[in-house]
Amino acid sequence: MSDVLRYFFDEHMNTAIADQLRMRGVNVLTAQEAGRAGQGIPDSEQLAYATNLGCTFVTKEKREFPVLAYQQIPHAGIIILQRDAGIGDYIEYLEYLAKTTEPEEIESQPPVYYNWT
Repeated sequence: MSDVLRYFFDEHMNTAIADQLRMRGVNVLTAQEAGRAGQGIPDSEQLAYATNLGCTFVTKEKREFPVLAYQQIPHAGIIILQRDAGIGDYIEYLEYLAKTTEPEEIESQPPVYYNWT
């Protein structure tokens, strides 16, 4: 694993967030860029793909990913943006996490839930 969080964005994430994070030096790959959007790929396979890349999975989905995490499926981290917020808030939050969190802190752990206020 890397010593810096890298993100893989679920296909439902706003790609403008990824663009802004990149401008701030954060490594982000989107499902669209990886050719994995709009194909009905199961969440477990998307998570496995991100994990193989060493990327923390970022999603707004509140149902499947917590279940996968609690089933002890190995992963490189899961961040769930469960609360509605502005794009700027998401960008600040994800940038902060990327720059202050060691990958080992969230690897195969329960999901990190958005708690920026």
